[in-house]
Amino acid sequence: MCGAADAGGVIESFCLTFTAGLPGIGEPVSAPLCNDGDDVAVTADNRREYVDAYVDCILNTSIEKQVRMLCLLQCCVRGAELLLFLCCP
Repeated sequence: MCGAADAGGVIESFCLTFTAGLPGIGEPVSAPLCNDGDDVAVTADNRREYVDAYVDCILNTSIEKQVRMLCLLQCCVRGAELLLFLCCP
């Protein structure tokens, strides 16, 4: 693991930018983690921001559409159950 001082520029040697590779159909899709993420290099000074943004992207942003659809489906199913309960005693 890299030390706090990042002696020798270990972080910079990975040539990372503020983007996240997300799985897609075929090739992975690159998602920017901040404005102009393709142009912002990850350094020892901003590595914590990168990790926080990456985790937020993977665990929240990238699945937001699927979670909303799941919630909508759940509401539809529960609504149908309620309708059957009220209309078909």
